[in-house]
Amino acid sequence: MHFFIIIFMLEKNAWFFNRAKKFFFLSLIVFLTAGIQATQQRGIELLIKDKTGKKVGFYHQSHALIIGVSDYTAGWPDIESIPDEIKKIKRALIDHGFDTRIVMNPTNKELFQAFTKFINHYGYNRENRLLVFFSGHGYSRLGGKKGYLVPADAPDPRRDEVGFLRKSLSMGQILTWSRQIESKHALFLFDSCFSGTIFKTRSLPEHPPHITDITSRSIRQFISAGSAGEEVPAQSVFTPSFIRGINGKADLNRDGYVTGTELGIFLHDSVLNYKTRQTPQYGKIKDPDLDEGDFVFKIPDKLASQTSPTAITANDPELDCWMLVKNSDNISDIQYYIKNYPNGKYIIPARLKLQQVSRQQQLPKTDLPRVQKEKLSAEWVNQDGNYWIYVNGKPYSRGTRSEWIDNDLLVYIPDITKYFLMEDYKFRSDNTLRPAKPVYSPNTALWRNENGLFWLYVEGRSNSNIKSEYAGDDVLAYVPALKKYYLLKDYRHRADNTLRPAQYIHTPNQTLWRNKEDLFWLYINGKSGQTGARNAWINNDLLVFVPESKKYYLLENYKNLDDNTFRPAKEISSPNNTLWANEKGKYWLFVNGSAHQKESISIWVGDDLLVYVRSLKQYFLMKGYKNRGDRILTPAQQIVSPNGTLWRRKGKRYWLIVDGKAYHVGSSSEWKGNDLIVHVPELNRSYRFKDYKNRNDNTLRPAVIN
Repeated sequence: MHFFIIIFMLEKNAWFFNRAKKFFFLSLIVFLTAGIQATQQRGIELLIKDKTGKKVGFYHQSHALIIGVSDYTAGWPDIESIPDEIKKIKRALIDHGFDTRIVMNPTNKELFQAFTKFINHYGYNRENRLLVFFSGHGYSRLGGKKGYLVPADAPDPRRDEVGFLRKSLSMGQILTWSRQIESKHALFLFDSCFSGTIFKTRSLPEHPPHITDITSRSIRQFISAGSAGEEVPAQSVFTPSFIRGINGKADLNRDGYVTGTELGIFLHDSVLNYKTRQTPQYGKIKDPDLDEGDFVFKIPDKLASQTSPTAITANDPELDCWMLVKNSDNISDIQYYIKNYPNGKYIIPARLKLQQVSRQQQLPKTDLPRVQKEKLSAEWVNQDGNYWIYVNGKPYSRGTRSEWIDNDLLVYIPDITKYFLMEDYKFRSDNTLRPAKPVYSPNTALWRNENGLFWLYVEGRSNSNIKSEYAGDDVLAYVPALKKYYLLKDYRHRADNTLRPAQYIHTPNQTLWRNKEDLFWLYINGKSGQTGARNAWINNDLLVFVPESKKYYLLENYKNLDDNTFRPAKEISSPNNTLWANEKGKYWLFVNGSAHQKESISIWVGDDLLVYVRSLKQYFLMKGYKNRGDRILTPAQQIVSPNGTLWRRKGKRYWLIVDGKAYHVGSSSEWKGNDLIVHVPELNRSYRFKDYKNRNDNTLRPAVIN
């Protein structure tokens, strides 16, 4: 309406028209440019052509819903590789023009809401292209007639089938939603296993069809990683095959496009080649109005997701000179630029800077401005996908590291240990110098929370296969490749995708512990180890034994450190799962993590102490006990005796121990060859010390009960 009014006024006055038409067209360009930028944020428009160049289809917007379930809470095993796989899927789809939505570890309710919201927002535009990718457990029942997606809170159907049916999401519901969608093309991919009878209507063709007018007709396509009863491996081969497929490997007829049918053929053959005992399933919905077209991916000319842009040394002497001059207050530096580049691109700001610096240096000293602390000034340029970055005028190229964050590029410069964000990098390849945003990180680590999926960058590299545990509202992240821990503070409430410093927690042995309200938490190589652990007090310390690894850990001064702070645990080696300590003549004995001194009997054996644990019916020797009042935890020597007896000879004397008690006084003995027969009236039994005559080494041995 406003444009018609402007045109009417312009026609009334030709002179005004000639002066104003430039403004009109400039406004129109700005309007259209804003529309294009908005489109890029909502999914790039895509024109589809056949092999003759004829237009046969058009996508207005492209949207993807990516769902990953790795942390199961009701009986299903966790799948640790999924978070890293989800990141890779998102990167690949962004490069294919998709606007992505990620949902991690949804409950039944959250999974249902994710589908309905996605359809309500994007499913009613006829020209939209919709893709749904689910990675997690799948389940089939009734001979493969029914299939289900397994959310995080669904129980194991083998133990609670009714509970599983209440919590799971049936493929029947997925098919209902697919019919509800008005968009022409929708593709559903499941890195899970189902029976092919759920959605398959016909076998895959031997040869992929070419792009034709039929391609643009409506279609609902489904691809799963395997069939009913098959087990998807913990490390997916379906997901990397999918990414390689849409990036060109699945373009079987080499026409520059990958269709849903080609993708189905490629995934079927590719996954089978890995010999993982899974058979990918492909199918279309059983509906004549929704099974004729084909989903289409256009292979980008340049796949930016394969490698981060490369920093190159600027081959522009004028730009290098100007960057040095820009941050200099030396008049001779500025004059050097003006003299050598009188018609240069930056000659006007150079002359203005010369005037400004000259005025400041002519002022009396009392009027000089206060010296400000030097600020970090950084600029960047994107030239055909290659970046240059300048910090305080100095160019940096080799050795810098970069990572994508949606359309932005995060760059780390090792020489100065600093991060910079190049905002909207993907769409700024016009060689224009722009400010780079410094991102504060005192220890070279950054993190962000994107819809419940965390990204951790250490020295400029994003890390995969990270082990993580919640610690209240924080997340403790362990990077196995670096053997380092990082704390992501207030993670639960920071899902705004903002980059924040991660707190590095030093530990020499990859263990940490904390005390929160007298409840201990122990982390070993990034995994919490308190489940099933046994603990015992040693004064103010807490000794913890982890049965899974058969290792002891000492949480020193535990009673007085209840501030929930992470601290390294002291690992104590014990080859036989026993430990003992002497504290001022009082002994402590631990066997498989449990304290046994209260139910034990002890006997001196020279400077050693022999301890018999009644409940275990076992003997343990504490070597050098008399001289070890230092509280140092040391492994005990277990002495095996199947009948609870031990004997030893030192000189002409013998000792007999039965169930931890010594018997010598009142006993009588007699020779039988080289053996000694000892009679104990108190027990009304006789014991044979085999080869006694030749055993004068004070070694403890079991006796034979006669």
